[in-house]
Amino acid sequence: MARILIVDDRRPILDGIKPLLERCGYEVLTATSGRDALSCETPDLLLTDIQMPFMDGVKLAIRFRERCPTLPILFQTCGCAADLRRAAEALGPVLDSGLSTRELVAAIERELRAGPNKARC
Repeated sequence: MARILIVDDRRPILDGIKPLLERCGYEVLTATSGRDALSCETPDLLLTDIQMPFMDGVKLAIRFRERCPTLPILFQTCGCAADLRRAAEALGPVLDSGLSTRELVAAIERELRAGPNKARC
């Protein structure tokens, strides 16, 4: 079972996504800030909002990649500055908010299959 860490500063987003992914068989951890996320064990996949206060998703992703260079990362956004989006796209796919559960799970499965994360970091 893959462990997914979801990071978003909006609790309702976390509360909505977590049970959906758990029903799909994933172990799901959540954090409402980059600082809280960094205190978590390295997951099999990081799903993070791009735009968050204090530490944006790009900075968070870079910190996790320092721990585990092969970690699959997915970003989600409901809109952010173009330069921040480009920085995120350099690290992993960017999903626009409002995806269906099926689309989100398909993106997660694609990244887990593609990522050479078989050897845990």
